[in-house]
Amino acid sequence: MALAHSPSVPQFDTENEPSSVGPRWNKWLQRFENYTTAMNITGDPRLKALLLHLAGERVHDIYDTVAAESDKYADVKTKLTEYFSPKKNVQYEVYVFRKAAQQPGENLDAYNTRLRMLAKYCEFSDVDNEIKSQIIQSCTSSRVRKYGLREANKTLKELLEYGRTLELSELQSKGIEEGSNPITAVNQIHRKIHKKTYQKRPAGGSNTQCRNCGGEWPHKNECPARGKQCKACGKQNHFARQCRSKPQHTEQQAETRGYKKSYRKKVNQVETHSEPVQHKSSSSSDESYAYTVNSNSNSCVEAKNKTKTDGTFYVIKGDGCSLLSYQTADELGLIKIIHTIRPPSVNLTIADELLNSHPELFDGIVPFHVRQKVEAELQRLEAEDIIEKVTGPTPWVSPIVTPPKPKDPDKLDLTSGYHQLELHPNSRHITTFTTHLGLRRYKRLNFGISSAAEVFQNTIHQTLQGIAGVKNLSDDIIVYGATQADHDKSLTAVFQRLKERGLTLNRKKCEFNKTQLEFFGFIFSAGGVSADPKKVDAIYHAKKPKDAAEVRSLLGMANYCSHFIPNFATVTEPLRKLTRKNTTWQWGAAQDAALSTLRVSLTSETTMAYFNPNRETELIGQYCCKKTQKRNTRYSQTEREALAIVWSCEHFHLYIYGKEFTMVTDHKPLELIWNNPRSKPPARIERWGLKIEYRKGTDNPADYLSRHPIPAQSPTSNTRATKVAEEYVNFIMQNNTPKAMTLDEIKSETLKDATLQKVSALIRNNAWHTVTKDTALRQYEQVKSELTVSHEDDIILKGSRIVIPSSLEHRAHQGITKTKALLREKVWFPGIDRRAEAMVRNCLACQATTPETHTEPLQMSDLPDTVWQDVSADFYGPLPTGEHLLVIVDEYSRYPMVEVIHSTSANSVIPVIDKIFSMFGIPRSVKTDNGPPFTSEQFSKFAAYMGFHHRKITPLPQCPSKRYC
Repeated sequence: MALAHSPSVPQFDTENEPSSVGPRWNKWLQRFENYTTAMNITGDPRLKALLLHLAGERVHDIYDTVAAESDKYADVKTKLTEYFSPKKNVQYEVYVFRKAAQQPGENLDAYNTRLRMLAKYCEFSDVDNEIKSQIIQSCTSSRVRKYGLREANKTLKELLEYGRTLELSELQSKGIEEGSNPITAVNQIHRKIHKKTYQKRPAGGSNTQCRNCGGEWPHKNECPARGKQCKACGKQNHFARQCRSKPQHTEQQAETRGYKKSYRKKVNQVETHSEPVQHKSSSSSDESYAYTVNSNSNSCVEAKNKTKTDGTFYVIKGDGCSLLSYQTADELGLIKIIHTIRPPSVNLTIADELLNSHPELFDGIVPFHVRQKVEAELQRLEAEDIIEKVTGPTPWVSPIVTPPKPKDPDKLDLTSGYHQLELHPNSRHITTFTTHLGLRRYKRLNFGISSAAEVFQNTIHQTLQGIAGVKNLSDDIIVYGATQADHDKSLTAVFQRLKERGLTLNRKKCEFNKTQLEFFGFIFSAGGVSADPKKVDAIYHAKKPKDAAEVRSLLGMANYCSHFIPNFATVTEPLRKLTRKNTTWQWGAAQDAALSTLRVSLTSETTMAYFNPNRETELIGQYCCKKTQKRNTRYSQTEREALAIVWSCEHFHLYIYGKEFTMVTDHKPLELIWNNPRSKPPARIERWGLKIEYRKGTDNPADYLSRHPIPAQSPTSNTRATKVAEEYVNFIMQNNTPKAMTLDEIKSETLKDATLQKVSALIRNNAWHTVTKDTALRQYEQVKSELTVSHEDDIILKGSRIVIPSSLEHRAHQGITKTKALLREKVWFPGIDRRAEAMVRNCLACQATTPETHTEPLQMSDLPDTVWQDVSADFYGPLPTGEHLLVIVDEYSRYPMVEVIHSTSANSVIPVIDKIFSMFGIPRSVKTDNGPPFTSEQFSKFAAYMGFHHRKITPLPQCPSKRYC
């Protein structure tokens, strides 16, 4: 069990970076041995098995080829180490070490640790000296580099100490500077870097110039500049006449380089010696510099505003813009100095002042018939210091909600429970609500807050904690006791505790000295828990269902009382069959018997005793029934009985977990199977202290609880409900009538439509089971649960939409989407979407005005001049073995090269492509799709290193298997 929950060692990857497989194997082996030592795993068989298991399938296959002479762990480790050690390349490890540079944000200690890990495989004679040399060459701090070069005799330890001191001082200095300069700079000039834009070379044409050699492009053979060194910049693959590098002018720049790369440059034109010269004003320059002006004495300059001044100019060679000093630019009136910045003042208009001073004119609307009650409730809440008026502006306001308050009696009830918790002043503004009397906000916890129930429940629970015989559910408190004395003692303690905490009770809602209480639809008494007589009466007097929807409603109500009905799943199975898909509605004798059994089971009162954990527990799966899944019906009888035991244990997990109990069954084989000492219990049920006991059916009681019959009551009248439903139907018809027709037209056409008249009769008589092969009626039968009919107007509705007769279905239309959206808002008829789309598509006026679009013809790529100039690459797979095929095809000869690869990552693909290029040469371009390995940074660097152009395209759907078509 310890191995299952402990962190394991990842599998060893033999394919990734083959050049460093030896050092990686030694590192992995060290981690494995640390793991076995920590887990106290000893013994050669266990060590060998664990090594081959954790190393992975590939290492296991390698072991089979280089099997050791013995099964000792040391021999297995030696054989595998000898296999991987020859693949260690010291020169490559040295190359990796020399390429390791300090990354931005990486401190010197972390860089030293990384270098030491890399030097481990380089076989250096003096590791510290090599690390010191690499730090001096590749660290990001110029001060550390200068110190290492200046103090050449210092050791690596001294160099690291200096670097740590430098990093710490810079960090502390930065913290001091940030703390003393909290104001952000207002004016900041950013340097804009203009990048050259390169145009894509055209695919064809003979007048194009090659950007590398300057000759005609495309070349018939290889470019003459390929492999040549430029004499101007020293780079490869172009001539000096085509060199795009510009002469570099050295300029002194400030050390601060943290600006964004964008700014707006302002240039002024002034006249120097009667010649216009472009100058740039600088508020930080003390002197003026001019290019190409042959003077270094005092010169008179004039700006466009006719302002003149004398200034000294200095001539410097270069092609930059001339620079005016702060003093000269100020005298010419070209710049203005801003000493302070003030925020603009807010000038409120008279309309804004009226809006702020009279918020009550724009408050929410409260219905007239409830305003008197709302005003009385607001006055009561203000008098009790629960709410307060809001006079100033508020960032939060909600409309008032006026639901009627229920009048059902509770038990020991706290007066306005939530209102007894005071809100913090900082949270009161979010409770602001609008009324016809102005804005109000709560000073105490209000109803409707999502977390209010949990907060209040926890507060009351903490208040009553420590008092025996007390439970609370929100603001309802139940006090109980085994004797009257215990009850009175707990009640006195509750009253004293509520008084200490300042909580009050609602006397009218409190009930004292009751023998039973109603909670959550159940009756709690001294004898136990029983079903609510109101719910039992509703099921007993329920009418026979007329369709599947009514059966589901009946089962949902009966399921609430299923704890008191033996074999509930078996009894209700005939009813459940009617609710399944593709089942024809047919109420028969089996359904009548099931409904009668439900009624008989509920007409006797079943009381469940309270669970006592101190007594012996005996579990009988009589009252925990569950419907069997279709796949479970194919089980054997013993398997089904075992499944029932498992589900019973899961259902009663709260009562049986952590204690031994007896499971009673009438299936003898289960007792023999379970009590077999040589059989181990399944992991699914071994967590319970289960003991199976066989008991004959005659000795297994069908009901181990007491039953007491109660008188039945007559059903209540539903006249009012029928009236409300009819009024709702009439309301929908009045408001959902389309503007293109009247309600009388719909009624008249509905009476003339023979199909709708049949549908109306089926709805009234619930005779859908008589529908046979009538296609028109079948369309309505599919939505029969949503259809209703108005008894006054004989108009049929589907939900909240009117069913339109066929004679009124077609009118002028808009587009397909808009037409269907408008139809769905108010009306419905069979095939509404399909028929709307067909009508719009077949409309002659729409066909005449709709523009036609033509697909552009496909164009083939140009054929290369010779073989292996342009190639295409793609994958095929995955194969059943999990491998892929890398296919590279020459576009000139269509000659394919296929290689098997185990992964499509860039690290696996690049060595294979390099191998193919080493045989046939490096092509001019490689065309691929946008797959992960080809869009990676590693592949881009590989393409730049090899010197081929990587062309990424999106493949056509017509040829997904050929990226080169």
